[in-house]
Amino acid sequence: MKHLDIDVTERTNSDRDWLRLGSQIGTLANEWSGRTDLVASVSSSGGEGAPACYKPKLAEIEINKNMVFGENVSPEMVDDFTERETQYEWAKVTGAVIHEAFHARFSNMDLEKLSKELSQKELQALILLEEGRIESLGVESNSDSRVFLRSCAMDIVISEVKDFSQLNVASASNLVGLVHARVLNDILFMSEVGSVVRAVNDVLGEDVSEKLVSICEKFQAIENTSERSVELMKELAREWVKIVSDKQEENGEEDSEDGSGGSGGSGTSLEELLSELEDIATDVEISNFSELDNQQREQEWKDSSKQKSNHSKESQKSKNIADKVFGNKDDGEHGATTADLDVSNTNSSIVDVRKPNAQERVASVIIGSDLERAKYRERDITEVSSFIPAGKLNTKVALQVKAEESLGKVSTLPSWRKKVRKHTDEPTLSVGILCDISGSMSDAMSPMATTAWVMSEATKRVQGKVAMAYFGNAVIPALKSGQTLSDVVTYNANDGTEKFDSAFMAINGELNLLDGNGARLLVVVSDGIYTDRESDKAKHWLNRCKESGVAVLWLPFSPTPHYSKNLCENTGAVVMPNVRSTIESAREIGKVCCDILSKTY
Repeated sequence: MKHLDIDVTERTNSDRDWLRLGSQIGTLANEWSGRTDLVASVSSSGGEGAPACYKPKLAEIEINKNMVFGENVSPEMVDDFTERETQYEWAKVTGAVIHEAFHARFSNMDLEKLSKELSQKELQALILLEEGRIESLGVESNSDSRVFLRSCAMDIVISEVKDFSQLNVASASNLVGLVHARVLNDILFMSEVGSVVRAVNDVLGEDVSEKLVSICEKFQAIENTSERSVELMKELAREWVKIVSDKQEENGEEDSEDGSGGSGGSGTSLEELLSELEDIATDVEISNFSELDNQQREQEWKDSSKQKSNHSKESQKSKNIADKVFGNKDDGEHGATTADLDVSNTNSSIVDVRKPNAQERVASVIIGSDLERAKYRERDITEVSSFIPAGKLNTKVALQVKAEESLGKVSTLPSWRKKVRKHTDEPTLSVGILCDISGSMSDAMSPMATTAWVMSEATKRVQGKVAMAYFGNAVIPALKSGQTLSDVVTYNANDGTEKFDSAFMAINGELNLLDGNGARLLVVVSDGIYTDRESDKAKHWLNRCKESGVAVLWLPFSPTPHYSKNLCENTGAVVMPNVRSTIESAREIGKVCCDILSKTY
């Protein structure tokens, strides 16, 4: 068998263009195998002649890109493979990865030791039987994997049969391990592979086939690789070899140590068998499409329900914190004054309160004009399917169309999809502002005060909603939604920590940022130097902003902006590390706000 390569110690690297996918597949393989040490490669030479293989000595999974993706597929055609939608779109690839991941999870016996204790034929029999065992255990532990294993099952069978020289006792017994074993665990159905079963029975006889199937069943019942279990594996492998050898002797076929079976056999045409297997593969692919679609819809529904439940809890918690931070009393349109700021739990204090100067007013006008342009890009999105090329090809549907057409059916499935956007008439803009008043921000307090006023004033100028909070040891309400910040308020920075998590939830609850409509922007003024817990929370909320279409602008005002960059990496948040003055950088900030709002929602 090619899938469990116990001898090779030389690593196969991904083709350069496929490195991204190799990394993503490696992530999934570790998740599905319950390991952390696996690496994966995707190349035109991988798989050792099979669609994929697992190399235990290297903890490596190899994918042959031509066999599983297709020779005409480029890496640009494949989206992020860690996304479930992509896995269903490329179900055959997913099945190959799952198969090898199950090898990595369950085939953890000492194969090198076994190679010394068993003859070559016995070791090959054990590895053949292991194919069915790992899939059986895998489906039992994760029932969703079955449809993916089913997607690639016939490709695995065909790749093995192509190495047969003829259909004799040895090759027919291999088909029992490849086909009959998968019928036992419902990867394939007897109604689909009946012609193969008949061809095998013609060579082996029904009694021998039944004995071999019985061994497959016993082998699949082995749940672990304890010493006792491995002994049973060895006994079953030896019994398999004896049955096959006895049948070879009975048929007058030559035997060989490597299990190839030598000459002799029934004379059945191998070309006819391969043709039959390819027809079966097409039938399996067509019948499996509905199973894949049903399972995908069910999973999406469950995910959606769970996500809605989680988001509902998240929203309620944010609302509770916002009520606590900002209070429920009606402070009026101009209610945000220095007297309203709760500083009881912070070591920081207000050191200056002044009216905005002319430069700050000009900066607010400049940024406000960009926010005005950005908010009118709000649009409704509708996904449209098409029969003619338009937008992105739905690979899974295209394969189904091809399969149906090969059977003489007229497909009614649209293979292309695109998104149609239209502008809405009355867009809204919500801006949340979070300002860090921990000790590491002491040199940035003056530009932070200017930034807070300029951004709040710019949002007010375009009839947007704005709320603002300072965060250090506590979350301090600076501006409640519906209020106006009339003064430029400067703090000192004497707090010893940063409550980013609570601050974000307060702003989210006040503005309904994550679940709201219209253009939504979060502006964070902070150097990003947080505790591990707050760093994790910050990354979580930044990713939630990305999922929910909330644009994020991060202004470090720090000589060490790499902390902020690390927090924002891969979250969609934009860091402006070189900004030192909101007044001097007003046009640049306004342009960035316009750009990220336009791209995000």
